[in-house]
Parts: sequence; structure tokens; C-alpha cells
Amino acid sequence: MTKFKGQITLLLVFLVTAVQAQDSISYVADEEINVKKHTVMEKFESDYVLPVAERKRMKLERREVIAHRKSILDTLNISDRRRERLFRELNKNPFSDKVNKQFAEIEFEDDDEDIVNNNK
Repeated sequence: MTKFKGQITLLLVFLVTAVQAQDSISYVADEEINVKKHTVMEKFESDYVLPVAERKRMKLERREVIAHRKSILDTLNISDRRRERLFRELNKNPFSDKVNKQFAEIEFEDDDEDIVNNNK
């Protein structure tokens, strides 16, 4: 009987954490994106300024790129200090040289036999 109660408690905890994780993910997706409707450049050269909808789309894409890069950095086998430093750099500029250098140094583990078999 106690084993059954323990399993139910474990299942309940698992479901609650899953729901909380889903809520936090949907919160980021539903977050209101703010961009300036009127810029200074628009007053002088309106041809060079993108419309508000386009700027919002680009901002969403940039956030997705940052989230994807954070998930990749989180899985790398590097020190915690370096990881935190790269996270800060990623928040400032997702396409900085430091972050790009770290991605360039990623070594993929492939079996040499698989490569040889695929070439035949």
C-alpha cells in the first residue's frame, strides 16, 4: 500500500513539473513584443525603415536563435564559468565572435566505420 502511495506521489510531482515547464515555454511565446512604431530614421528616410510587423518578426526570430544557441551551449562539455560568460555574451550579441568561435570548436563524434560504409 505504501509503495502504491509513493508511486502516485511521484506521478503527481512529475505531472506538476511538466505543467509548469509547459507554462513557462508558452509564456515566452505569448510574450508581447515591443518595437518602436515611429523611429527617428523614419522621419528622414522612410524607405530604409522596415514596417513594424517585419521588425516584430525579426525580433521573434532573433529570440528563437538565442534560445536555440543557449540550449546548445548548455549541452557542451565546458566549465561553468565559461558557460556563464558565453551566456552573458549571447544575451548581448548572439552573433559575437566569442560565441561563434565556441560553436566552431564543437567536435562531433562520428564513427569512422559509418562514414566509410556510407561512401560505398
